[in-house]
Amino acid sequence: MTPFTYQAATAEGRLVSGEIDAGSPAAARTELRRRGLYPVDVRTESRPAPGSRTRALSLRRRLTPRPSALEITRELAAPPGAGLTLDRSVAMLGAVFRDLDRTALLEDLRSRLCRGVSWSEALAGHPAVFA
Repeated sequence: MTPFTYQAATAEGRLVSGEIDAGSPAAARTELRRRGLYPVDVRTESRPAPGSRTRALSLRRRLTPRPSALEITRELAAPPGAGLTLDRSVAMLGAVFRDLDRTALLEDLRSRLCRGVSWSEALAGHPAVFA
């Protein structure tokens, strides 16, 4: 069994996080769903060597790719299943992503949705990502 960290939505729409042991990421997601949670993010638990955390964070920031339509769409698939509105799901996803590009993109999408713009029009406002 491998330890995984996760973030998941409850049926009430609250974002929770924790650790779970499973044989694979898919098995971890299945177990979370069995527990009544909607997985948003499941990652292998990694414990950095002492003193390497700052270096690892710096490297991750430089290597983090620009937001992709596939990644955002995949992550948005779970929360609506929990009965959440699209703007609430986008806001929750913004809490999951920690890099500024994705966070800013998701904040803009949510802002457009709250102003009454359709989802397709909100996505069209970012042709570099959702072409």
